[in-house]
Amino acid sequence: MWRYVLGRVWQVGVVLVLASVAVFLLIRLLPGDPALVYAGPDASNSVIQSVRVQMGLNAPLVTQYLIWAHHALVGDLGRSFANDYPVIQLLEERLPATMELAVAALVLALLVSLPLGILAAVKQASLVDYLVTGVSGLGLAVPTFWFGFVLILLFAIRLHWLPASGYAAVTADPSAFLGHLLLPASTLSLPVTCALTRFVKTAFADILDMDYVRTARAKGLSSPAILVRHELRNALISVVTVVGLDAGRLLGGAVIIESVFAWPGVGRLLLLAILNRDYAVIQGGLLMFVTAFMLINLLTDVSYGLFDPRVRIGGAPTG
Repeated sequence: MWRYVLGRVWQVGVVLVLASVAVFLLIRLLPGDPALVYAGPDASNSVIQSVRVQMGLNAPLVTQYLIWAHHALVGDLGRSFANDYPVIQLLEERLPATMELAVAALVLALLVSLPLGILAAVKQASLVDYLVTGVSGLGLAVPTFWFGFVLILLFAIRLHWLPASGYAAVTADPSAFLGHLLLPASTLSLPVTCALTRFVKTAFADILDMDYVRTARAKGLSSPAILVRHELRNALISVVTVVGLDAGRLLGGAVIIESVFAWPGVGRLLLLAILNRDYAVIQGGLLMFVTAFMLINLLTDVSYGLFDPRVRIGGAPTG
């Protein structure tokens, strides 16, 4: 198990280095001159050149990357061009709101998809199965931002049950926090819920036909006992993989959803930075998202050991 974990940590480290190179080069390929944005449109050529020297843009590309990577390792992601704040400070201020939204969306997705997927698997080729499969397929086809506007129109404008946008700190007013959280979390969880429902149905349907499940029924075990001891545990081996990938996708989906609901997270900060060509914030935000995605996948891989004994004895995960 430990050899497997150390191997995955080494792989994540290598991928993070490659991802940091990709992020660095991607920012350099964006149209526009960062020095011109920082100096202002009316700056003279001498001022722009001075800013380029100050920002290190006159150095070779490899040197620029090594300097940036060294600073990033010690927590220095540069300063925002828009307000001259440290990028790491801006990200730290916005990260809790993004994590609250992503965790709430993932919890909602699990609470809905697990029972629906299991029900559809147990009731195969029935009206319930067709209904769950059809609705989940429709949900995957619906753009999340459009679904968010529909929720705002229905629950905020028509029914006046929930606020249309904004944010309230959970420590200041828990009820207001939940009220502001429900619509964006429901919107963000839509594609994850639909995809996970279909996957859970497939995973459980395959397990229902296994010999050990039929043997358990023949021994007289009750359906709840078979579900908990045999079906659920074995299905979770493959479900964990999808949950880990979807948790990473939630961070990416937060960029649009946070803007729709004026949620003060990293996604909204990153979108504003793109509109304002705030290159330092874009670079730092992308690096943070990539790092979070890789760490989530690492935790997903390590969690295999909780469900698959072959991992704990040094084997590779399955599913």
